[in-house]
Amino acid sequence: VEGNGILYYHTMEGIMKKRLVLDPIKFSCLPYENIIAEYLDVRAIVYSRQGYITGDIRVDFVLVGLDIIIEVDDPSHGRTVKRNKDRDRDRYLSSSGFTVVRVTNKEASNGSALIIINEAILEARGKLPW
Repeated sequence: VEGNGILYYHTMEGIMKKRLVLDPIKFSCLPYENIIAEYLDVRAIVYSRQGYITGDIRVDFVLVGLDIIIEVDDPSHGRTVKRNKDRDRDRYLSSSGFTVVRVTNKEASNGSALIIINEAILEARGKLPW
């Protein structure tokens, strides 16, 4: 990541770039997000936490170089209005080249989120040239 907030990385198509702006409030995360962060740290996965993508879209985690966004959802995301907003947001992020992985607080606490995230990482790595 360069000082201008642009993330450059190599793909089979060449050098790509994405705008990535980090939020200074990165330590205000929920305990469920800390579970995910610890898992990523142990796996030595490079990530940004509480960052902004393409301007004003704040995400919980961006896995750098893998184009994976992880969102850890509390129970409020089950409500129709929020679920519809999340769906629209996910479509936009997907159209921008990201894979969006949503896990619930419950999945984070019981460990099943780690399996879901690991599958997304393996799939993304399978697409990489190295």
